[in-house]
Amino acid sequence: MLAGKLDFLLRLTDTSNSALGRELGFDPSYISRMRSGKRGLPRDRFFLEPAAAYFARELQANPLRKNAAAEAVCPGRSWPETENEAEKLLLSWLNQEEQQDMERVERLLSGLAAARLLWPEAKLPPAAEKPASAGFYYGTEGKREAALRLLDDCCVSGDPTELLVYSDQGKGWLFADAAYTRRWTEAVLRFIGRGGRLRIIHSVSRSRGEMLDGLGKWMPLYLTGAVEAWYYPKPSDGAFRRALIIARDCGAFTSSSVGDGEGLNLLVSDPAAVGALTKEFQDYLSLCVPLMRVFRPENHADMLKLLRDFEEAPNSRIVAQRLPLGCSLPRSIAVAFGKRCGPELERFLLEAARQMNAQLDAGLTLTELLSLPPVKEVRAGHVRQPLSEFLGYDLRYSPEELKAHLRRVVSLLRSRDNYRVVLTDRVPAGTMVYAKENYGCIIVRRGAPTTAFYITEERLTDAFWTYLQHSADLGQSRDLVIRRIEEYIAEL
Repeated sequence: MLAGKLDFLLRLTDTSNSALGRELGFDPSYISRMRSGKRGLPRDRFFLEPAAAYFARELQANPLRKNAAAEAVCPGRSWPETENEAEKLLLSWLNQEEQQDMERVERLLSGLAAARLLWPEAKLPPAAEKPASAGFYYGTEGKREAALRLLDDCCVSGDPTELLVYSDQGKGWLFADAAYTRRWTEAVLRFIGRGGRLRIIHSVSRSRGEMLDGLGKWMPLYLTGAVEAWYYPKPSDGAFRRALIIARDCGAFTSSSVGDGEGLNLLVSDPAAVGALTKEFQDYLSLCVPLMRVFRPENHADMLKLLRDFEEAPNSRIVAQRLPLGCSLPRSIAVAFGKRCGPELERFLLEAARQMNAQLDAGLTLTELLSLPPVKEVRAGHVRQPLSEFLGYDLRYSPEELKAHLRRVVSLLRSRDNYRVVLTDRVPAGTMVYAKENYGCIIVRRGAPTTAFYITEERLTDAFWTYLQHSADLGQSRDLVIRRIEEYIAEL
C-alpha cells in the first residue's frame, strides 16, 4: 500500500509529517492522511518526484538506511550507487500501487457497463429432501457449504426475508474459487428475485485496492437495487475477525478467526439464537454510515435531491460522459427544456448554472471529459440530456439545442481558465463518472438496468477522482479542443 510505503520511508529517514510537508509544500495534515491511507497521491500538484528526490537524498549518506531500504524496495539487489538512480527507483516504487488502483477502477467501470442482470431459475430441492442445516462447519469448504445452505434454506422456507451480511475476514473463501463465486451469486440473486433484500456492512480496514476489487465483485448484486451498503468509519486492527450472515426469521451463519486463520463456522436455526445475532448486527449497524446509495429512474425525487446537494458542495469536480453537464446550458435552452418537462427541471438547471458560475468565480475547477455522440444519433433525436432519465424525464436534444449548448461550452473555455474540456473515449461507454474532490462520486450505468451509485467513502472517492485526473491528463490544448468542438457543431 502507498500508505505503508510512505510510512516506511518517513520512519526510516526519521522524518516527521511536518518536515516532509515543509519540504514539498504540503500541509502536514495532508501528509498524515496519505500516511494513514485515507488519501491517495495528489495529482493537482507535484508530489511523487520531489518526495522521491527527498528520500533518495536522505538515504544516500547512511549505509544502514540504504540497506534497509533495499530490502523493502528492491529485494535481492543492492541500493543504487547514485542519488539520481535511487530517486528513479523510489519514484517507480511509490507510483506502483496508484497505477494498479487506476487499472482496478477501469476494470470496475468496464465490468459495470458490460454487466447483465440474469435472474437464475429457482431450481431448489424440496425442503423435505434437505439434510438438517444447523451445526458446526470447519475450514474454508465448511464455510462455503454453510453459507450456501443458509441461502437455500431461506429460499425454500417461505416468504422472502432480509439478508444481513457482515465480514471483515478474508474474502478468499468467497472469491478465490470462480465456480463457488458463481453459485453464491446465483443463490443471492435467486433470493432477491423472490423478493428478498440485502443489507451489507463492508469492512474498510483493507487496502484501497482490495476495496475496489470487492466493489467490482459485488456490482452484479448492487444492480438489482435490492442491496444497501454500509461501513463502520473507524479503523480496526484486524487481529480478531468476524463474519455474520443472517436470514431474518430463518437462520444465521457466524464465524470468527484470528487474522487470516481458520476458526469455527456455525450455522444456527434456533429462533432465539437468530434473534440474538440479529440484534448484534443491528447494534453494529447503528454505528455505521452508508458506503453507497443506489438509485433507479423510478425514485427520481431522491436522485434530484442528491444532485442538488452534490452541485451545491463547494469542491472542484470532474465528470466523464458523452455530453456536457446541464449547468453549462444557455439560459434559453434551460427555459425551453422547462417548457417541455415542467418548471421543476427549469429551476434545477438555472440553479446549477448559478452555482457553477459562483464556484468558478471562487477558483474551483470544473473538468469535463466528453465523448460526443455520432451526429446521426443527434439528428435522429436519440441523444438524451445527461441524467434526465433519473430526474423523471425523457429529455432529448434537438440538433439546434445541442449546438447552442456546445457554443456555450466554447464560450466558457475562452473566458474561464478553471473550466476545462477533454475530448476522449477512455472512460467506458455506457457509464458516467462524476466526482467532487474530497466529497463524493456518482457512477451511472446507462444500459438496462439503468442504475446510479453514489459513493462517499473517502478512499473510494479519491480512487475515482485520481482516475479521472489521469484520464484528463492527455495534453490537449485549449485551442485544439475548441477547434474540434466547432468542427462538430458545423457538422451538426
